[in-house]
Amino acid sequence: MGDRHHLVHKTERYATADQLLAELEPLLPARRGRRLGDEECPYPGLSVFEEGDADRFFGRSREIARAMALLRDNPMLAMVGPSGAGKSSFVRAGLIPELKSSGAAWETFIVRPGRDPLASFAPLVEACVGYAVDVPQLAAKLRAEPGYLGVILREYARQKQTRVLVMVDQFEELYTLVADEAERMIATKILHTIADDPTSPLRLVLSLRSDFLHRVVENEAFASAVMRSVLLLGPPDRQALREAIVGPAEKVDYHFESEQMVEDVIGELTSSVAPYPLLQFCLATLWSHRDTADRRLTNESFRTIGGVAGALASHADTVIQTLSHNAQRAARTIFQRLVTSEGTRALVDVVDLERSDTEARSVLATLVEARLVVRHDDSSTVEIVHEALITQWPMLRRWLDESREDTTFLEQVRAAARQWDAMKRSPGLLWRGAAVADARRFVERHGDVSLQLRERDFLQAVITHEQAAARRRRIVVSFVMAILTVAAVAAGGAALWIREAQLEASSAQERSQKAAILAQREAERAQTAERKAAEQLEMLKKSEADRTAAAAEAEAAASRAESAAAEAAQRRSEAELSKEQLIAAFGKLKAALARAELARAKAETATKSEQDARHQLQEALDREKERVKKLEEQRGKIVDKL
Repeated sequence: MGDRHHLVHKTERYATADQLLAELEPLLPARRGRRLGDEECPYPGLSVFEEGDADRFFGRSREIARAMALLRDNPMLAMVGPSGAGKSSFVRAGLIPELKSSGAAWETFIVRPGRDPLASFAPLVEACVGYAVDVPQLAAKLRAEPGYLGVILREYARQKQTRVLVMVDQFEELYTLVADEAERMIATKILHTIADDPTSPLRLVLSLRSDFLHRVVENEAFASAVMRSVLLLGPPDRQALREAIVGPAEKVDYHFESEQMVEDVIGELTSSVAPYPLLQFCLATLWSHRDTADRRLTNESFRTIGGVAGALASHADTVIQTLSHNAQRAARTIFQRLVTSEGTRALVDVVDLERSDTEARSVLATLVEARLVVRHDDSSTVEIVHEALITQWPMLRRWLDESREDTTFLEQVRAAARQWDAMKRSPGLLWRGAAVADARRFVERHGDVSLQLRERDFLQAVITHEQAAARRRRIVVSFVMAILTVAAVAAGGAALWIREAQLEASSAQERSQKAAILAQREAERAQTAERKAAEQLEMLKKSEADRTAAAAEAEAAASRAESAAAEAAQRRSEAELSKEQLIAAFGKLKAALARAELARAKAETATKSEQDARHQLQEALDREKERVKKLEEQRGKIVDKL
């Protein structure tokens, strides 16, 4: 360059030393990226630093050195930090330029998982093989052979004689946008095959929010590799913040009005775990209020924009307030679609946000122009420019809080609709039961303004299917009601018959109870009769004893009579008795004989009476026993019936 200064014509020489310095500066080893225009803003606002912005990326020198050391011995680097820590900018504008300036040849590829992580690898494969690939066929190939992508990349590195770095930016999208765990498992297996050999020319860098680090344990092998390669990107210290504030301004020959102003900016950021987005947006807004005459950024402008905290919210509020009432409603719907239920950014197809009415299209264009929303032309998708907008814009926070239930519902609809569409819209995958009521309420509240075409078709199919099912249920219910009516009539007759049977049974029971009482009474009377018969039998036994005594007495009298006759005969034969004595003796004999005959007659009468009484008593006892037996049998039957 010096030879040129001495040998070239005077008109071709550098006019000033500044021009010469500008030519030499990019050649310095520590300098990377493009030179900014004279009045070009050195702060990217909410946009990510790109590789070409390396010249204005300040404040992460120590972290870049640690990342370089990790990649030297590890095939993977996991950049982990909170939202807004600047992970993407760190890799793009810090690490990648540092690798390329290290003397080795490096080729870099950047992908994002999105809603279809296997499809996101297609541009990477196309860049390696040099021709377009069929995305569904590639996805099927990767599912069958997860190591296929690693093979392609290694062959590319061999042919190009270069090292290859694959960066998966916003890696948390794999967990916020992909509902299918099997799909996530395949994606992590593919990535693991890229970074499974420290001696390989391949290196894998992940950019991951720290609150999603625990999700990688779904794949234990991949999780182990990630944990060996984590580099935590925490909040910057005061010196790093100072470099990020002052350094870019000095690159374009601007300065801050006072040192205290720089301290004020730092003071508003020290309590934030993710200060970079707010800082860059504040400085970009402050740049638009710069003093071009004195080439400085002033305290007055800093206060006018509301300081660090107020700059972003004020800008977003101003954009929304310029819209009409209908346009504001459309803007609210767009922002709600661009935030997941977990509070992260969502990638949404442009065609799904731009409705047939010009209102929605014009609103989206306004939001893109205001840099609240970024449009990726290569994939026809849009997203919120930075997650700081989600956390630091009160209006959006209020919208999200008011519609948090709807946001969760929308994610469920999207997942269900994708599965339904992938399975050729099988009716078996349509929602049932309470989910149908939720779908109907959502459509009644919001219509289909928040839905993609596939989601609208899914909800309409759900509602239509439920209506058809309801009609079928009504037909079945009508048929069943008719059957039930006939059954009710029959049941009424049966009930009447049952009632009559119940009354008859009750009456029979009452009769049985009365019969049981009568039987009890008859049994008691039989017992009384039996007792009286026993008493009569006892009396008869006593009469028999008396008769026996009378008979004995008669026999004794007869014996005495016989003795008297014998005595008389003896006296007649022995002595001479006087006629008077004989007559007297004969009279006594006749009297004794008469008495004996009378006693014998009485005994015979008593015996016959006893026999008659005994016979009658036996017949009475037999009859009573028979009657008691029948009463007992009747009583037993009554008891059985009761």
